Amino acid sequence: MKERDRVFHDITYSVKPVPNKLNLLDMSTWIKPEAGEHHWLFDIIIHTLACGQADKIEHLERLIAFKYTNPDCPTLAALVIHGEGTCGKNLLVEQVLSTLFAGAVCSGTVDTLMGQFNTPLIGKVV
Repeated sequence: MKERDRVFHDITYSVKPVPNKLNLLDMSTWIKPEAGEHHWLFDIIIHTLACGQADKIEHLERLIAFKYTNPDCPTLAALVIHGEGTCGKNLLVEQVLSTLFAGAVCSGTVDTLMGQFNTPLIGKVV
């Protein structure tokens, strides 16, 4: 293991290479963007979640794009979407973003995500 540089004394979660540390952020399975238009269903989900308000739509789109390009940025706050059921919150997180970020996402209530330990959030991008 040592000869193949597979011995690590510490771990990290970074897009930048860090010598002698096991990097838990593996972006190799993330979907790579292609040129052209995105799927129309994405627009419908974002429009619904933002209640059709242009500034909220832009905020959601920018947040997702920034998280994709800077997944290890610790200063970006968590996205909190509050509302009644059947407006697409879980659809966005558990289907769309989970596919984009290869499962490195988490959704739930405040009680399940925040407590004495926020274990469900460890290693998650969104």
